[in-house]
Amino acid sequence: MANGIEMRKFNRNLVYRVLLSQDEMSKQEIARATGLSLPTVTQNLQELVEKGLVEETGSLESTGGRRAAGFRCIRNARSSVGIDITQHHIRIAVVNLAGEVLCESERERFQFRDDDECYTSIADKVKAIVEETAVDTEGILGVGLSVPSIVDRSHNRLTYSRIIDAPADVARKLEKRLPFHVEVYNDAKAAGYAELYETDTQDGHEELCFYLMLSNSVGGAIINNSEIYLGYNGRSAEIGHVRIVPDGKECYCGQKGCVNAYCSAKILSQETDGELEVFFNELEKGNEKYRQLFREYLRYLAITIINIRMICDGLIIVGGYVGAYMKDYMEDLKRMCAELDPYSNSADYLKPCSFTHDASAVGAALYFVGDFINNL
Repeated sequence: MANGIEMRKFNRNLVYRVLLSQDEMSKQEIARATGLSLPTVTQNLQELVEKGLVEETGSLESTGGRRAAGFRCIRNARSSVGIDITQHHIRIAVVNLAGEVLCESERERFQFRDDDECYTSIADKVKAIVEETAVDTEGILGVGLSVPSIVDRSHNRLTYSRIIDAPADVARKLEKRLPFHVEVYNDAKAAGYAELYETDTQDGHEELCFYLMLSNSVGGAIINNSEIYLGYNGRSAEIGHVRIVPDGKECYCGQKGCVNAYCSAKILSQETDGELEVFFNELEKGNEKYRQLFREYLRYLAITIINIRMICDGLIIVGGYVGAYMKDYMEDLKRMCAELDPYSNSADYLKPCSFTHDASAVGAALYFVGDFINNL
C-alpha cells in the first residue's frame, strides 16, 4: 500500500514539474515527456486541477485531426517571501511556484536590533510588499529569513552569529509579528539554493557545484545532486574561514589569514565609503590605484578558488556582492586560476552568478517552494 501511495505521489510530482517547465501542454505531450501512460497523466492532471494548481486552457493548435485540450500550471497559486537581512541592510522578495520573482524591494539601509521595534518594522515591510504584489495571502507558503550566521536547520535556530547581532530564536521573534511561518537560513546557503534553481532550469542539471559568496563576509554552499549539503553542524562550505595566508590579516573570527580577510567585498568597498558600485565604476574608468588593488584581490580569490577546485572538482559559481560585477573580469580570473592548477590549463569550470543582487532573499523564499513541490 505504501509503495502504491509513493508511486502516485512520484507520478503526480513528475507531471507537475514537467508542466511547470512549459507554458502549456496537452495530455499527450505530457505523456511523451514523462513516459507515463495517458490514463495516468489524465488522473494526475485531474488531481492537480482539483488542488487548484493546474487549469485547462482550451484547445491547442493541431496539424490535423482533433484539437487537443491544453493544460498549464497556475504559477501564482502559491507564493513565498524571502528576506535577506544583515546588520545594516535588508532586501525582500516574493516568488511564485515557478521560482519567478513577482516583486522585490531595493536593498535599503536598515539597522538590525534585537528589539520589538525592529521586528515590527521588518514585519510591516513584509506585509507591504505582499500587498503590493497582490498575491493571495492564504496561498503564501511561508517567509524565509536569510542571515549571515550558522543555522541549525533542524531546530530553526542560529548557532553562531558574529557579524549580525541576532539572537538564536530570531525566526520565532519575527514570526510573532506575522501571520506566516518563518524559517531561518544561512545567507550563502540561501543564495546557493537560488543558483541551484536557476542552474537546473536554465542550464541543465549539475551534479556537483560550489557557490562562492563574496559579500561583506565570504561564505559558500555545496550543491550535490540538486541538494544543498549542510554537513553535520550546518557549517559546510565555510570557505571564508579557510586560512590561505599563515599569520596573515586578522579575520572577524579571531584567526589570522582567513579568506574573509582577503576576499570579502569590504576589501574593495572600503576604498569608496562602502559603495562597491563606485569601486567598479572607477575600475572601469582605469583608476590605477583600484586596478592594482583589484588585481591583488583576484590573486587571493584565485588561490581560494583553486583550493575549492582541488576539493570538490565541480562547477564553481562566483556570487555575492562582488560576484555581481565579475562577468567582465571572469577571463582574467580564469587565467589566474589556470596558472595555479596542477592538472589543467583551463578554468572553464568557473561561472558568474545568475542572481546579481537578490540571491539570498530569493533563495530563502524558494526553500518553501521546493518543499511544497516535493511534497505534492
